[in-house]
Amino acid sequence: MNIGIIGSGNIGGTLGTLWTSAGHSVLFSGRDQGKLSTLVNGIVGNARFGTAADAARFGDVILFAVPYTQTDAVLAEISASLTGKLIIDARNAYSASFSVIEMPAGVTAASELVATLPGSARVVKAFNTQPTQVLKQQNHLPEEQRITIVIAGDGAEDKQIVAQLVTDAGFAPLDIGDLSTVALQEPGGPLYGIALPLEEAKKRLSQARG
Repeated sequence: MNIGIIGSGNIGGTLGTLWTSAGHSVLFSGRDQGKLSTLVNGIVGNARFGTAADAARFGDVILFAVPYTQTDAVLAEISASLTGKLIIDARNAYSASFSVIEMPAGVTAASELVATLPGSARVVKAFNTQPTQVLKQQNHLPEEQRITIVIAGDGAEDKQIVAQLVTDAGFAPLDIGDLSTVALQEPGGPLYGIALPLEEAKKRLSQARG
C-alpha cells in the first residue's frame, strides 16, 4: 500500500518506519527536508520523502500527523489532493505550548477535520492515544500483550484498512464505532493515553459506556 505521511515528526516518523518494515511504500513529508533525508536514509525498505503535496498525491492512505495548530495552513496547501483519500487523523487538540485546547460542546479535532476536507475524503481517527515512546518501544509485543490502538470512523471498509495498518505496525486495533464516539479517545477521554492490551482496553471501554 502507498502511504503518505503528512507530518513526519515523532509520531509520523515512527509509524512510517514501522509500515515500511511491514512492506508498505511510504512517502514522508515535513518542513525540514534535511531531517527527512536522514530519516529515509536510515530505513530499509521503500521509503522516500518530499513535500506535503507530494505525500498527499502519493498516498492511497494519508497519515495526518501535523501539530493541531498547523492544521489550517497545511490543509490550504494539500486539500485539493485529498479528494477521495482515506485519512488517518492522528492529531490531538494541543496548543503550541502543549496545553489542551478546550473544544466547543459536540466538537472534536476529528469532526473539525471532516468539515474542512473535500466531501469525498474519509477520516478514521487512530494513533492519537499513545505517546511516541510507546509506539517506538512497545510495538510487536507477543500477541496477547500488544498495546491497543483505538480507532473510530464512519466507513467499515476504511476501518478495516486502518485496523490492518495497526496490526502491521505491531499493535492491536480496537474499533469503538463511528466518528461520533471520537471524544472517548481524544484528550480527556477515558481511552486517551492508556497503554493497555486489548482485553483490558475493552473493559475500559465498557466501563466508560456504563
